[in-house]
Amino acid sequence: MQLWPSLATRWKITAVLVWIIGLTVISFLVAKPTKVGKLYPTFVHAGENFRTGQPLYLEILPQHDQYRYSPLAAATFIPWAYLPNVFGGILWRVGQGVLLCLVLWWWSKQAEPKLPWSGLLLLSLPIALGNLHNAQMNVLIAVCCLSALLFFQRNYLFLSALVLTYAISLKIYPLALAGLFCLMEPLRYSWRLLLSLLLAGTIPFLLQSNDYVLDQFRDWWERLGSDDRTEHPLNSSTAYHSFQTLLRLWGLPISLKTYRLLEVIAGGLFALGLIRVRMKKYPRNVQIHFAFFLGMIWMTLFGPATETATYAMLAPVVAHAVLTAWYRERLDRLWLGTILALMLAVPVALWFPPPISGPVRSVSPQAHATLLLLGWYGLRYLKPWQSSQVIPNIQQDI
Repeated sequence: MQLWPSLATRWKITAVLVWIIGLTVISFLVAKPTKVGKLYPTFVHAGENFRTGQPLYLEILPQHDQYRYSPLAAATFIPWAYLPNVFGGILWRVGQGVLLCLVLWWWSKQAEPKLPWSGLLLLSLPIALGNLHNAQMNVLIAVCCLSALLFFQRNYLFLSALVLTYAISLKIYPLALAGLFCLMEPLRYSWRLLLSLLLAGTIPFLLQSNDYVLDQFRDWWERLGSDDRTEHPLNSSTAYHSFQTLLRLWGLPISLKTYRLLEVIAGGLFALGLIRVRMKKYPRNVQIHFAFFLGMIWMTLFGPATETATYAMLAPVVAHAVLTAWYRERLDRLWLGTILALMLAVPVALWFPPPISGPVRSVSPQAHATLLLLGWYGLRYLKPWQSSQVIPNIQQDI
């Protein structure tokens, strides 16, 4: 009879306890009306405005942020307006954390290679924690995209398209991942995604008048087109930190219009990379994971609205890469250790005053980390001498 839990079980218990402590601390920090933050009240106010037929994109109330998301997203925020602000703010944060833990558990069973749930939990927490505290929705988008991957693996293609459609309603750039999944299954997935988008697009019209909804979609589109932060100081909280930022840091600044073209070119190259992997006849699970990694990296590194907080969407991807490299060659461990350190630099620095956090933010360590991550996955999957077994399984007792 075994008196003590196995090493793997102890790691799982430790990881769950760490997450419980983290979510509990966040709940205490936001348990006062004055500490609920700006973002969650902004979402709730957008839901209330949609319900009452008020404009979504004109006013910015005191202690609120600018609402930048779609009218469909505003419609999904309506139920939150019926909750007390403090309780709703805690539920919004804790709910996202719990969903991430659950989807990571599911992924640990289906990942390529198989990965320990405890490792995924412990490595994802520090990257996602700041987003949960600020009530950002990037963790929720990561949950939707990872769920879409898992449904896709099991051939539940319509469920995959539905959860990905919800992510698209929150921030439009998960369309990149949807496009790669369509490339994987052009005949079976494309029409399901289109049907999901059409069904989601009808929801606002069922809840409000046609004229009002059309006006809000027009205003939203104008808001997206006018959002140019190319010249914002890189140490500010409003600056974008994407590949365009790296070009600025490298002394190669380009206009927003040119960068939009570069985003499209990058998307095309990612699609060619996926086609190359498919031509190499890798197992289907490997191909699907490569599509997922490419989609998540494009959404952050080349996305149209990447802030420092946006990189929380990469928490599962970085955790996967670090665990995969754990038992590989020293160069892999050094490479992924550098990526992890750069990815954590900003979340750690933001706990300190601006004189400390500003210089760290200004060099865009997360964008550099994502570029290194893209290179690592590219070498793992695309080098011509690689066998069909791209990544071996790793130890399960981490």
